[in-house]
Amino acid sequence: SVFFSDIVGFTEWSSGVPPNTVIECLSSLFQILDDLAQQFHVYKVETIGDAWMGVCGAPSPRENHAEQIASFAIQVRDTIAEM
Repeated sequence: SVFFSDIVGFTEWSSGVPPNTVIECLSSLFQILDDLAQQFHVYKVETIGDAWMGVCGAPSPRENHAEQIASFAIQVRDTIAEM
């Protein structure tokens, strides 16, 4: 199962703020995703710009990969809403 995130409006927002602010924001966001990925057994595949991609069930097979990635996605949504 694959999880892919992308920040809506990121390009427009990032063009209007200082570069350090962009870096700090992405760093905080990706740290949250990385921490949650470890908790939910999601393997981080890549970060590109404002996108984060992870998989569950590969490279290590997991019988409940779909449930795990769905739980991960819900927790990401809830955690980011609190930022």
